[in-house]
Amino acid sequence: MLLLAAVFVKCSTEKDAWVNRTYHNTTAHYNGYWNAKELIKETMATYESAYVENYDEIIPVFLYPNEAESKSFKSPMDTAIKKCELVIFKHQMPNKKVGQFKRVEWCDWIDDNWLVVSESQFYKREFDKSLKKFQFIEKQYPTQAIIYDARLWQAKIFMEMDNLPAAKSILDDLKDDIEEQKENAASKEKKEKEIKKKKTKAPKRKGPKRKSPPKKEEPTGPPAIPDEFFQSYYPTLADYYLRKKEYPEAIEALEKSIEIVKERQFKTRLIFILAQLNHKQNNPQASEQYAEVVKRNPKYDMAFIAKINKALAFSGGDKKGIKAELRKMLKDEKNVDYLDQIYYALGDIELSENNTQQGIAYLESSVRASTSNSDQKSKSFLRLGKLYYGQKEYIKAQQYYDSTLSSLPKKHPEYATIEFQNISLTELVQNLKLADHQDSLMSLCELSQNDLEKKIFGIIDEEIARKKEIEDAKAAAALTPSGGGDLAAKGNFWAFNEKLRSAGFEKFKNVWGTRLNEDNWRRSDKSSSIFSENGGNTPAAEKEDPKLKVEYYTQNLPCGKPNMEAKAEKDIIDGYYNAAIIYKRQLNDLDASFRTFQKLEKYLPSTKSIEALYQSYLINKAKGNHSETEKYKNWIVKDYPDSEYAKIIQNPKYLEELGKATQKEETIYEGIYNQFTIKNYSQVITDINERLKVEDNPYTCKYYYMKALAIGYSKPDPNNLSDVEAALDDVVANCDDELILNQAKSTLDKLRNTQSIIDAKSGASSYIYASDQKHFFVLVFPNDAGSVNQAKAKIADLNMASFSTKQLETKSSFIDENNQLVTVRSFANKEEAMDYYITFDVNDNQVKKLKDFEYFVITDKNFSTLFLDKDISVYLEFFKKNYIKE
Repeated sequence: MLLLAAVFVKCSTEKDAWVNRTYHNTTAHYNGYWNAKELIKETMATYESAYVENYDEIIPVFLYPNEAESKSFKSPMDTAIKKCELVIFKHQMPNKKVGQFKRVEWCDWIDDNWLVVSESQFYKREFDKSLKKFQFIEKQYPTQAIIYDARLWQAKIFMEMDNLPAAKSILDDLKDDIEEQKENAASKEKKEKEIKKKKTKAPKRKGPKRKSPPKKEEPTGPPAIPDEFFQSYYPTLADYYLRKKEYPEAIEALEKSIEIVKERQFKTRLIFILAQLNHKQNNPQASEQYAEVVKRNPKYDMAFIAKINKALAFSGGDKKGIKAELRKMLKDEKNVDYLDQIYYALGDIELSENNTQQGIAYLESSVRASTSNSDQKSKSFLRLGKLYYGQKEYIKAQQYYDSTLSSLPKKHPEYATIEFQNISLTELVQNLKLADHQDSLMSLCELSQNDLEKKIFGIIDEEIARKKEIEDAKAAAALTPSGGGDLAAKGNFWAFNEKLRSAGFEKFKNVWGTRLNEDNWRRSDKSSSIFSENGGNTPAAEKEDPKLKVEYYTQNLPCGKPNMEAKAEKDIIDGYYNAAIIYKRQLNDLDASFRTFQKLEKYLPSTKSIEALYQSYLINKAKGNHSETEKYKNWIVKDYPDSEYAKIIQNPKYLEELGKATQKEETIYEGIYNQFTIKNYSQVITDINERLKVEDNPYTCKYYYMKALAIGYSKPDPNNLSDVEAALDDVVANCDDELILNQAKSTLDKLRNTQSIIDAKSGASSYIYASDQKHFFVLVFPNDAGSVNQAKAKIADLNMASFSTKQLETKSSFIDENNQLVTVRSFANKEEAMDYYITFDVNDNQVKKLKDFEYFVITDKNFSTLFLDKDISVYLEFFKKNYIKE
């Protein structure tokens, strides 16, 4: 055995003998390929187990780490690469690939080791290196079936690099190879049948059989495509079509994948994606496919979503069974974290059956139940906002749209639309609230003293109810154990069980109504205590809160106060006028606009009230309401004959004449612009200042912008741009042209950013921005947070796991009596430092608890400045401004 071992140890790589091949094949297989492949499997299994799916979108076919997540792949993938590269170096046969042996490989596992190296680089997102390796495999081993895997991985790389045309080219070539192999196989089978048929018809020869000489086998054409390849090809093809949003083609590829894929968990994933696609296209088989996913016993969150989507995708007539199943899921304690999604599904079904009120109730329950799932909360908010918007309940719609934007990702396809609508709705609500508030105050002035007190008491009652809701919410939060999410959800004691607490609260409200958290809460009539002068029976809470006293409301009434009355009337006119314009122009709700314009009629003859008459005339004319149109026409012409609106109604050419005046201003504008093109900036600024004195100038916006440009181009000192900034501020303040306004804002942002860097370089700031200098990573560790050595140990664990190839050093030092700075050093530049920062920021293992503290990157020079200044907050502001991309 010792002799045999010695022979194997000294086995040459230059001799193609059985002993040599056996030794090198065994070593290359297990020492390299098998060990490295297992390491990749373990790393991917860990990643996939922690991956959080976004089931609101079509889930991806494959799970690959993104740029930030790939940082944690570096260490294991580097280890896998080292194992395989060592095997390739020691065991490729022959060792030197030159001459006639340039493309010869006697060791069967070298190409597989190359494939693992390339795959490891892919998971590290080193796409250029990985691509070159896969292309090398394709050229080096043209007669081996592994070339198909290498080409397929190249397509995956191009897809990850968002180069879909290049990926499609490779996938098409592979498709041609598959079709060619099928045709060759069919042709071969046909020939074999014909030969067999001829043999059966040929007469039997007598005499001894002659042995034909053996034929020399020579490889012809490309290698055969192994069956295992199709288990990767069709899912990759489906992945491509999903990225292209070509869903019919993706469905076809998924159906083929499901037929041939053997791995159970991956097959379940493919069925779920197929169900999502059919659901998206309202195909009835989606419900059955979701049911199939549930039967295959996937992980709990996928099974739960499949059950929910099965209900949402169900297109049958009677949905009672589906609703009963969902209500049953509400009672299951395992679903306590998914109540928001169940309520949403119930709401969706009720809305599909035109049970709008019940549907809204379920959606509002979904919002209340959403505690940690911000995606579902924004989805419920959005659905409610759309419902109320469709019903023209704009105030409620604005509240839900506003809440939607607080949690809706900016990449959401409807984000821009919702944001635009919310701007209009917010402006509408602000104007209505302003006008309604002042109008209600003015109406209070018309009441008798007794009626006024009753009215105010009603307002106070509403304030008491509002305060009680807040106090109840605080009490519920105080009773919930801190950090005890499961206990709060599943405990049997009512104070620790959200469901029991909510049910008890609702029962209390049904019996007693809304009550303030106070002594003698059963007394519903507290008018004597509220209006009493000495306040003997007034609860302490009411004594402290001025909003629960009559004086709070009477002192703010404008009654008999000329200045306050004038302001109130102006607010009412402006508020209702602006709201009516928004209704008409932005929301296209002519009925609401007309009703709001009518509120201004009692404030005639104010300018905006006269315009409100004209707008009412236009609205009724557009709606074809002849009698109302004539009413407002006669009203304007008779009572306000000198107004511009009477002139427009009476003289059809009035607007044409007005247009001529506009043309005159256009000629003046062109003259100033010509001066601008020849760089006569001082004259441009002077002329524009004169034109800006003209009231209602149609070119005001353009003048302001041209003036800002003229000031900017004529500034000799690039370090003092305050005049340009002021001019751009004027554009933003006085311009309503969206294109010009956006351009001015963009320029202003860049200018301020440039100015901040100029200030830093000129010494106006304590810190200097220098991306190419040496950087440190810094963690601010409070002295009362525990042992700093434990924090350093956790950071060292992170360094070993994700940055084992770098020689990083961890130190700590006191900056003041309350804090220590733990530094990881050093990094060559900002890019390397931010690479570490991102890794730290996304890590949920080694440094999870340390992320509660402040951390940043800093140049070595700025680090010295920080130790002198000792004001961490100042540097954090500098860091966020110059390093963190918004």
